[in-house]
Amino acid sequence: MTVALLWFFAGVSVTVLTLLVLINVPESPSPLYAGANVRFLANLPTVLWVVGVCPWPTAAGPAGAVLSAVLLGGWGFYCGWIEARRRGGVLRRALETVVVDPQGRSLGLGRALWRNAVKLALLPLAPLLLWAAMRDWRRQALHDKLAASFVMWSPERIRRASAARHEGIEVRIE
Repeated sequence: MTVALLWFFAGVSVTVLTLLVLINVPESPSPLYAGANVRFLANLPTVLWVVGVCPWPTAAGPAGAVLSAVLLGGWGFYCGWIEARRRGGVLRRALETVVVDPQGRSLGLGRALWRNAVKLALLPLAPLLLWAAMRDWRRQALHDKLAASFVMWSPERIRRASAARHEGIEVRIE
C-alpha cells in the first residue's frame, strides 16, 4: 500500500507542479503548433490513468505490480495505436490538434509506440519538459524530438483561422 500511496502522491505533485508552470510561464501563441496548455489538457487522461489507476494494484504484492505494469503498458499501447491510426484520441480531436510526422502524415505504429513509451517514462519530469517545450518554437517536448513528431493544430482549425484573418477578423489561436 505504501508504494501505491507514494506513486499516487508523487503523481499528484508532478501534476500540480506542471499546472504551476503553465500558469506562471508566458507563452506566445503559434498559428501552427499547439501550445502547452492544450497539450496538457490533451494528456490529462494519461495523467489520470497513470496516477489514479496504475498504482493501486501494487498494494497486492508482486502480482499486483505485474498488473500495474500491464495496465501501464496497455495504456501506452492504446495511446500509440490511436495516434498512429487517427492522429490522436478523442480529447485531442476535441481540442483540434493532431500528432504528425515531419511530413505532416500520421505517425506509423512503431514511431507512435516509441513516442508514448518515452512520454510515459518521462512523466515524472513533466514540469521541466513542458517548460522546455514552451521555449521551443515548434513546441516540441523531448518525447516529440526523440520520435520526430509534432503536435500541431488540425488542418481545419488552421484553415478557419487563415480565412478569418483574410476577412479582417482578429483570431487568436490558443
